[in-house]
Amino acid sequence: MEVGSQVAQSVTAIDATDLQVVFSAAGHRFSVPHKVVEQMVTPPAVVRVPNVHHAVRGVVNLRGVVVGMLDLRALIGAPSAESEAAALATELDDHRRAHGAWLDELEAATTEGRSFTLPTDPRTCEFGRWRETFRPTNLQLHMLMSRMDGAHRHIHEVAEQTVRLLRRGQREGALAVLAEARGYGLGRLAQLFDETREALSESRRDIALVLRRAGRTPLALLVDSVDAVSTLTPARVAEQRGDTLGGLVAGLATDRDGALVAALDVDALYLTASD
Repeated sequence: MEVGSQVAQSVTAIDATDLQVVFSAAGHRFSVPHKVVEQMVTPPAVVRVPNVHHAVRGVVNLRGVVVGMLDLRALIGAPSAESEAAALATELDDHRRAHGAWLDELEAATTEGRSFTLPTDPRTCEFGRWRETFRPTNLQLHMLMSRMDGAHRHIHEVAEQTVRLLRRGQREGALAVLAEARGYGLGRLAQLFDETREALSESRRDIALVLRRAGRTPLALLVDSVDAVSTLTPARVAEQRGDTLGGLVAGLATDRDGALVAALDVDALYLTASD
C-alpha cells in the first residue's frame, strides 16, 4: 500500500497545533489525534465474533468493559505480523544454508585446485542483495542485522584471502584460513542468524491503542508499534485518482523528519468496526 497514492484530493485536514499519536503497521506510518487515545495496552485474550468485518479481530475485556478490536494490518490489506515474521525467518534460514554451501564450494575448489566462481563480494551474493533492500523495523533487529553484516563481510573476506593465497601457490595456508572461517566465521554468522530468528518471535508484541469518542464505547486498534506523540505538518497532496483506503485516511502530514504520515479518520474506524 502506498499511502500517498491513495489520497484523492489536496488535503489539509490535520491541525498543525494538535498533538497526534503516530504509530506504524506493515512499514507504514499513521496517526490519530492524541485527545481520542484513552490508553495503550497489551491486549488480553481476544474472543472471536462471527459475521463481522474481516479486520475485526474480536472483542477484549478491558477492566470490565467489552471493547471491539480492529487489526490495522488487515484494514490496509497487509499480511499479518505473524506471517511476515515467519516469512523473514524462512528467508534467514535459506541464507544461512546458502552460506554453508558457499563455504563448502570454496573449500572444495581450494582442495581440488580449481577456480572459485561464486561471489566473493558480500554485496553481490543473494544475502547481500537481499540485505541492501531489507530495513529492520525495530532497534533490536537493527542491531542484530548490523552484527550480522560484520560477520557476513568477514567470511567473504576469507574467500578473497583464500583466492590470493592460491594465486601465490600457498594452498596449505589457504586451507588453514578456511578451517578458521568454518570454525569461527561461519559459526558466528550462523549464531547471529539463530539469534535474529529468535528475536523475531520474541519481539512480536501486540499493542492496542484504545480510542474513545464522546458518548461511544471504546475501540481498540491493533498496531505494530507506537512511534511518537507530536504535532505534524499538514501536507498538500496533488489531486490523484484512487481512494482513501475506503475512507479511512482523513489527511496526510509529515513528521519532523519529513516522513509521510497518514491521519486516520476515527469515525470511519468506528463505522468499520460496526459493519
